[in-house]
This record gives sequence, structure tokens and C-alpha cells, in this order.
Amino acid sequence: MKLLNRYFRNNAFRLRNAFRATDLLLIFLTVLLLGQFTGMEYLLEVTSTAVHIIAFCVIFLVAGSIFELYSMENYKSVPETIKSVFEVSVLASVVYILIPMITPSLPNGRLEFFIFFLAVSFSMISWRLAYRMLYKSNSKLQKKSILLCNPDEQTDMMDSLLRANPFMRIIEYPRNSPQGGNLTRPALHARYGLNEIEQLITENRVSEIIVSPKVDLKFFDYYTTDYKLRRTPVRSFTEKIEEELHLLPIKYYTKDYCLTFPFSKNNDNRIYLKIFRLFDIGFSLVGLAGTVFLMPFILIGNLFGNKGKLFYTQQRIGKNGDSFEIIKFRTMIADAEKDGARFAQKRDPRITEFGRFLRKTRIDELPQLINVLRGEMSVIGPRPERPCFVNQISEIEPLYSIRHAVKPGLTGWAQIKYRYGSSFDDSIEKLKYDLYYIKHRDLIMDTKIFMKTIGTVLLFKGQ
Repeated sequence: MKLLNRYFRNNAFRLRNAFRATDLLLIFLTVLLLGQFTGMEYLLEVTSTAVHIIAFCVIFLVAGSIFELYSMENYKSVPETIKSVFEVSVLASVVYILIPMITPSLPNGRLEFFIFFLAVSFSMISWRLAYRMLYKSNSKLQKKSILLCNPDEQTDMMDSLLRANPFMRIIEYPRNSPQGGNLTRPALHARYGLNEIEQLITENRVSEIIVSPKVDLKFFDYYTTDYKLRRTPVRSFTEKIEEELHLLPIKYYTKDYCLTFPFSKNNDNRIYLKIFRLFDIGFSLVGLAGTVFLMPFILIGNLFGNKGKLFYTQQRIGKNGDSFEIIKFRTMIADAEKDGARFAQKRDPRITEFGRFLRKTRIDELPQLINVLRGEMSVIGPRPERPCFVNQISEIEPLYSIRHAVKPGLTGWAQIKYRYGSSFDDSIEKLKYDLYYIKHRDLIMDTKIFMKTIGTVLLFKGQ
């Protein structure tokens, strides 16, 4: 148990690496043992040479990164856990079986491949569910934190932290305070002195103290003057959420943050921008060539399913607030906005049946590659919004203007991390992810967005 405690009870980065290491070990053992017991040639061949099994492990880890299998957010419930593992197992198994030379030859029968896929999925799901049960039943495995915040922040902060890492346990936060709702300093200060805080940390094996931006300065007096207390890491709540959920918790920033926003250095990196632009041009040319191939089918579908114009243009806001006309295949009925502009909703009655198919497969977005070639858009970036919505959202959230510092894109961090936006609240939520992208954008992050988008298209997750 002590070994498990040291193995799992640490920060999120180490926990994710522990999950990766466990996956690799179980993949090898599962395929090896199953091959020995069943005698199936394909399973035996997978483990016959190091190249075969290493290739699958690498593909599985890459697929896991694309679908964020190692993000603790995906383990908040059993269905989410099963869904995440299943998606990764499907992608990894299909890619593995199609790659020549470094993988075994195709199996003689479909059953062997199905058993291979099923065995990997079952072992990955089983150990995660077992860990969940073990974690809940054994307090020594639980990562314990202290949250210092004011009572009015408590609910929102607790929800955010547990969403970021469902394996976290908050042992102290504002509660049962004798000062009730008038509390203006963290309850930990109101209830305990320095010695009591140290004792609380020691007895509960607290791994970190999470501090609200509005925390009382008395805590920092404690922290800077006491060596024992300083041994416990202190994390800003905003920093913690940004690291775990890969978004910026803009609720805790003031509008002055616009003036000091830490843009990614790549926003002005000429090499990065040239590579980015070359990718935009190359992808657009390939994509438009593919669109020409699909055009006969789209024309027939539009003729019978939409019964109207094939293309649709609309004003959108781009980089530096400049407007441009976005081009799409039409997916809605004629005069869809005769009563005024409004967000598209899930199962929107204005969307035609053929239009629903185009949206589900993301085919409706293909004409925007013309916008990419023109330089009005990029393949990756925040989605461009309509002027009327931009003005209204900016009044609600002043930080919204920051997203216009980069070109809008066909897909982006917000698109792969958040559901389809159908309201102003959704736009604010997606802004959190857009700002995170603008702050951290690089070629690795761009590649991840691109690969995850391909997975979304292949699994028909569009709307």
C-alpha cells in the first residue's frame, strides 16, 4: 500500500504519467497472456518482437493524447471513463492494423482482430474502474488539498477543482464559520492559528494549499515566516485550474488583464508563423481538391435535401476586428433568420436533413478553405463570430476582444474541448479555451488540435 501511495499520490502531472506507465504494462501483459492461452497467431505475433508491441504502445499513447485519455477531467464518472478508453482503443487498433512493416501482417480472420481490440479495451477500462474503487475506499491514496477562499467563492471553486481532478479531496475550506456570511478572510485563518494549520497539514498529509486571488494576506505572513509551513506547496487557484483544465478562469480576472495578457511568444515568431501559413496553404489546396471530388454528391444532396442555393455567405469578425465574408455550404432553410439573428441550437428546426448531415460530417465547413487561402482565416484558431454577437458578448465580457489578436480558424482549442455553442453563456465558456490557446499556442498544440479534429470528424461528433 505504501508503494501505491508513493506511485499515485502526487501532482496531476505525475498521476498522468503513472496512468500511462500502467497502460503500457497492462497492454503488454494482456496481449501476451491472451496469446498464450488462446494460441491465436495474430496475438502471438504482436508480442513476438519488440518492434510490434512498441509500435502499438506508441500509437496508443498518441491516440490517448489526442483524445485526452490522461486528462483527469475524463474520470469524473464511470460512463466518461468507459467512453474515453473506448474511443482511444478504437483509433489505436484501427491505425495499428493498417500500418505496414512495423506491425504484424493482417490477421487471417476478423475474430482475432476483434479479440485484440476487446482485450485492450477491457484491460484499460478494468484497471481504471478498480483504481476508482480503491481510491474511494482508501484515504491514503487520496490527494488532499486545502482550499483558502471566501465563502462566496466556495461553491464555484470546489466544483472547478473537482471537475479538474475528481481524485482530489478538499479537506478544508470555508465552512461552519462563527462569522457566517460576513466572513472577509479565509475560514482557515478564522478557525486556526499557525500551530493548528501545521498540525492540520501534517495529520492529513496535505499535498498542496490552493489559494484564491482574494485570499487574506495574513496567510502569506504565516507562509513566509514559518519553515515547516513552507514545505507544503502553495498554488494559485487560477494557475491550478489553467494547468488542469487547460482554460483561463476569466471570472477571476479583471478587465485590466487585457493590458497585461501574456500572449504566446509564437504570436510574433516569424518561423512559427511561416510554418503555420505554409500548413494553411497546403491543407487548403488538398482540402479543396477533395471538395471538388465530393461536389457531385453535394450538388445532388442539396438539390433534393435543401432545394435552394448551394453556398451561403455571412459577415464574420477576423483578426484585429476586421470583418470578412465567410463561405459555407448552406445547411438551413431559406429565410432562416427572418425574425432576427440567433444562435443555432441543437436539433434546430431551421436546419434541413441534408444540412444536418453536412454539419455532422463537417463538410459544410469545406468552402471556408477559400477564406484560409485568402489569409482571412487559418486552419486552427478561435472560430470567427458574427459582428452582432461580438458586440453583445464584448459588453458582457471585456476580455472577449483578446481573441481577435489572432486569425480565426476552421477548428480550435475551444471546438475540441467544449460542446457546440448555442448561447452567450456558451460563448463565454468557449472564450476561456480560446484565451488559453492564444496564451500557449505552439506547433505541438496545433498538431493536437488538428488530430483531435480529425478524430471528431471520423466519429461524426459535429453538429
